[in-house]
Parts: sequence; C-alpha cells; structure tokens
Amino acid sequence: MRVSAHAASGIDNSILNNLTAKTLTSSVKTNRYHQPGSLLRAAVIPLAILPAALIMPACNKESDDEPEQTTTAANINSVAVTSFSLQSDNSVMRGLDSVFFSIDSKTGIIFNADSLPKGTDIKKLKTKIQFYNSISDAEYTMTNGSHRTGTSNYRTSPNDTIDFTGDVHLTVVSLDGNHSLTYRVKVNVHQMDPDSLAWGETAVATLPSRLSSPRDQKTVSLADGALCLVEEADGTFTASTISKSSAVWDKKKTTFPSKPDIRTLCATSDAVYLLDADGNLIKSADSGNTWSVTGIKWIAITGGYDNFILGVAGGQEGIRHTHYPASSTLKESPLEPGFPLSGTAGFHTFVNRWAPLPTGILCGGEASDGTLTGATWAFDGSKWCDISETPLPPVTGATMFPYYAFRKTSTKWELTEFSVWLLIGGRLSDGSLNRKTYISYDNGIHWREASSQLTLPDFIPPVAFPDALVSTVEMTGSLSGWSRLPAPRIPVGARLKYDTDGETVTWECPYIYLFGGIKADGQLSPYVWRGALNRLTFRPIF
Repeated sequence: MRVSAHAASGIDNSILNNLTAKTLTSSVKTNRYHQPGSLLRAAVIPLAILPAALIMPACNKESDDEPEQTTTAANINSVAVTSFSLQSDNSVMRGLDSVFFSIDSKTGIIFNADSLPKGTDIKKLKTKIQFYNSISDAEYTMTNGSHRTGTSNYRTSPNDTIDFTGDVHLTVVSLDGNHSLTYRVKVNVHQMDPDSLAWGETAVATLPSRLSSPRDQKTVSLADGALCLVEEADGTFTASTISKSSAVWDKKKTTFPSKPDIRTLCATSDAVYLLDADGNLIKSADSGNTWSVTGIKWIAITGGYDNFILGVAGGQEGIRHTHYPASSTLKESPLEPGFPLSGTAGFHTFVNRWAPLPTGILCGGEASDGTLTGATWAFDGSKWCDISETPLPPVTGATMFPYYAFRKTSTKWELTEFSVWLLIGGRLSDGSLNRKTYISYDNGIHWREASSQLTLPDFIPPVAFPDALVSTVEMTGSLSGWSRLPAPRIPVGARLKYDTDGETVTWECPYIYLFGGIKADGQLSPYVWRGALNRLTFRPIF
C-alpha cells in the first residue's frame, strides 16, 4: 500500500475496518544484541490498517522552494559556499557544530535536512562558512525574525549571532566584485518530537468481528498474513484472516470440536493451535477455518517454534516442557519452578551467530501457584532458562513486540538506532492495569521503564491481554530540489528499505497495531489502534 507522507488529515471511518496486506519480512534488524539473521516469529505481520489520510506528515523537509538564479556554471565557483555549519554552543544543544548542512549552489539553498530537536532555540546562532575562492563580501540579511532583523557581515564579523527564526539570506560577492549569489539559509527544527510514539486519536478501527459487541479476541501473525479469532456476543466464533494479496479481512464463522480457550491461540510456520477448556490441543491447518483434535492434552501452550508448537504437559512423567508434533531434535524437560503457564507477553524467536537454532523468549505471566512474574525466559531449542538480570515488575496479560529506539552514543549530534523489545499493557500484582511502557535493548535480560514519549496516550484505555503486531507501510514523499545535491548522504537510522526515482522517495514505515484487550470494567476493548515512532514516518535523508 503506497500512501503519501503529506496526506490530509480527514478520515472516512467506513474504510477503517479494512486491512491491506504488505510485506512478510521482519522489522527487527541487527544491533549488538540482535545478531545477523532473520526473526521467525516476531509479531511482524503484513498489515496496513488505515488509509492515506492517517499517515503523519514528514517533518524533515528541506527549505522552501526558491527561484533558480542566473549565475552561470563558469562563474559559480567565485561565489560558491563549500561548507556551512553552526558553531558549538552547548547552551543551545550539544553537538550543534556537527549538524550536517546541504548546499545547492545552483538554486542557492543551504539547509539541514535532518531537523534539530523540537524546541531548539535558533534565534542566536553563530555560523562557520568556507568558500571555494576568496570573496570580497558575505552578508546576512535577516527579516521577520523574533529576536533580530537587519544585516550582519560575515566577512568582518564571523562570530556575530544570526536569528534563524525568520527569513535569512546570505549574499556572497566574488573577489573582483563582478558576480554575486544569494543563498537562502534555513535551520530546520522538528515541529513534533521525533522520538515520541504517536497514536492518532482517530487512527482507530474496530475488530474484524461478524457481530457487534464481541466478547473476546486473539490475534496472531501467520506466514502469509494474520488471523484474528473473535468470540462473538452470541457465543459463536469468527476467524478473520488477511493475506498479502487481499485488502480486507475475510470473516468466516468457525466451529470447534469442543469449547475453545481462544486466549491460548498460537501460530507456527504452518498451522495454528489452541487448547479447549479441558486442555485438549486443537489444530487448524487452514488459518482457523476448520479445526481438528490432535489427541494431545496439555496444561498450557507456550508458543510457536518454527513448525512446532511448544507447551507444558502433565502426567506420570511429571509436569514438563513438551512439543507437538514429535521431533528428534526438540527434547522434553522438567518444568522449572516459577515458569509461567498463562498470561505471558507472547513468545518470539530470533536467530544469532552464536546459536545453531533459533532463540525464543517470553516474559511476564502467571505461574502454577497463581503468583505473577516479571522474568524473561529463553529457549535455545533444547532447554529453558531464566535470563533476567533486571526483570519487569510482576505482570500478566501484557504484550511484547519488536521495534526501534534511537540513542545518542557519541559527542556528535547524531543518533544510533537500536532494535528493541517494547512491552505495554497487562495487569499488575495489585490488580491495577499497567499504563507504563517498558523497553529492553538486550532481548529481555534487562528491562527498564521507557521514557514518557513511548507511553500510551490517555485516549487509549489501559487494558490487559491486548495483542500488538507490527507491519511496514510503504510511504512516499517529494524530493523536490534534492536530486541536485552534490553529496548523497545516508542518515543514521536508515535501516528500512527505501528507493527513489530522482523526484520522489518511497520508504517503509513500521506501524504498531494494538488489538483489543480487557478494560478495567472487564469488557473487551473492540478497537484496533495504530501508532508509530514519529521519526520513522519522516522522509529518509540521503
């Protein structure tokens, strides 16, 4: 689905129930913890839930279009600016002198395409300029500024401060005085916080149910799309699926051999499974349309591991980790004390260079004795281990998903991208619903409370047992004036695929879709919310 990065904000709510398929590739990339390889089951699904009108506008735009000037190529070197930067000023921003500025001498534009943080004070900035040849004059003209207007001669007063809150032009005159060129100089500042997780108050759809007022739901990623299993108000069930080749949910009534516990729904690479009320393992090989018994009885389902379903079984051998179907590589093992049997924040797998098999992790949940845990458990293909060093607060019914975060890791003004796990929702030990967001940079070994920028907004009610899935949406933006830049630059954080034809750029933005959840009053939230890190909606810089 291609959507404009500069779309309008109007909404047609009749469209919001449709989901358009996109890619099947994972959004989690490599950093020092996520090692090279592909995630197998990381809650990344092919969805694009909302129309173009809901895509947030890009904020790293270049300066306004300027009329092309008449200076010829033969004379341009005599007035060319070869380097432009801001002087260091820690009272304004650390690393201010490392901000990159693009220069287009043909059209006379100087600007920082990668905007400064929201709220940066740009009314008194010192500049540093280098020229291709010696010049006779370089004068700033400032108009409409909030602090200062008038002129400033850079050649005679290079440390004078310039007010960039208004319109600033720099006129350069050649050494012989016969040629001049006026540059428009723009210091761009973000109009929104790029590192906030933005959830549109109107960016919401209803769950794909056949009837109104559904009782419960569970949504999982499939190899070719997603499945949302809904318990309807009349006690019947709906299996709603979407594939990469469709644009809407396919809603079908489905029946089970016995009463299902839909919260146990889990997907492998080739099937979906759940338990019934008596613990019988039920399987569907056609995305939830038809179900059959396996003859297996379990206490709990743990998660999907490639084409195997992991679970916990009892019996004469004692309570143990097990799997289905039978495997010569996966082994059963005794259940560890404190291992959660329900309410975990999802089971996700990834590969790394040190392990021959995928590694799976889950966190939170409720143990057999009813106590809640905040630990992270990891599975290496043969055994389970509590890897927590800094666990979560004890929580059940949260949801965990892979995403991105950006941190400054050097003295320069630039951010490093990290692949992270985010956790939201759930019920705490005191019975209250969790409103905080938690983040892990190292696959659940350490968790910490995320910044308030990543907290759900007030208009989304706190819930337990929501499902969060991530989908990449293809976006487009104009490159007007950019194709002539002399030195293409790849920005920090350019981890998702992008392409350009010289006039427009297309890129993939990973959106988070939050399905359902049980509210404080015990009722199902019948909505699907969409959010994304603002930074990832901005047009790529290159």
